[in-house]
Amino acid sequence: MTFLINGKLSNTSTILGDEFFNMYRDRGLTPGLAIMAFLIACCAISGNIMNAFLVYITARNKSLRGSTNYLLAQHSLCEFFHQTGHYIFLYTIFSGKNFISYATSTAFQIQSILGYNSAVFTMFETATDRLLCVLTPTLYSQIVGPAYLGTFSILSFIPGVVLAFLVLSYAIENPAEPVTGQLSDTCTPVQLIYNYNLVMCVLCIISYVIIGAIVVKKVKENQNKRNANYLNQRNAKLLRSLSAIIIIMVGSYFLNTLIRKFVSDILHLGPIYLWYVNVAGGVLVNIGAASNTPILYASRQGNYKALLTKI
Repeated sequence: MTFLINGKLSNTSTILGDEFFNMYRDRGLTPGLAIMAFLIACCAISGNIMNAFLVYITARNKSLRGSTNYLLAQHSLCEFFHQTGHYIFLYTIFSGKNFISYATSTAFQIQSILGYNSAVFTMFETATDRLLCVLTPTLYSQIVGPAYLGTFSILSFIPGVVLAFLVLSYAIENPAEPVTGQLSDTCTPVQLIYNYNLVMCVLCIISYVIIGAIVVKKVKENQNKRNANYLNQRNAKLLRSLSAIIIIMVGSYFLNTLIRKFVSDILHLGPIYLWYVNVAGGVLVNIGAASNTPILYASRQGNYKALLTKI
């Protein structure tokens, strides 16, 4: 463990830029870096706790065995692993080292990279599941089951495994390159990660917009039915939940990807400011990663709120 953390560093950094590396390599504990590490760590700690609770609650309660509950728990499990990789960043900055080797960062964050990219796909799977449910309810009721969910589970980990392998390959070729231990540093050499994130987020947003339109249509169709009030309340609750998911969960990943791919180029930021902007995007992602349980508590009916309140 000590060998990993104290691994030899090269004198240049193509990931961070030499200006950033030379500025902070001998500075010790620095307020700017410390604030960013602290913010990321706060999100990671709260996210790990809440996502672990959601997985535990779903596994223990038979009332939460539906497809959506399963997929949400799977998403929380992926986010749990995603956020476990942030503590090496906290250690690196608060120890005053400020930099570790890329190989060290990868060794501590490979499960985080797998979880991060799998979580993005589980967001898309959850959106697809809900879209199938409202678009073709008869077909959905026929195909949903263990095989359906098992297929979704296998598919969700394929992007994570592939992208984690690409990061690992870069680490083997460039083991001594200095990074701060922040996950965005580790992901930067593999730009496919951000292209993949952008596509998945756009597909999620489109899916939820279609779902919202279908729900609004159903609200209008239910106006003359005897149980219209109940149906409208249920659909209104679903709309609030969908809005929260789009704005907070999907939105945080989407904004981070836009920051990574477009904003920095438009503003022509230097290496130092670029790093802070990228980490700020990481804070947004981790707020979204920690929001699954609060969203369910605040906007879903019945079971989640009651079970979480007991805890």
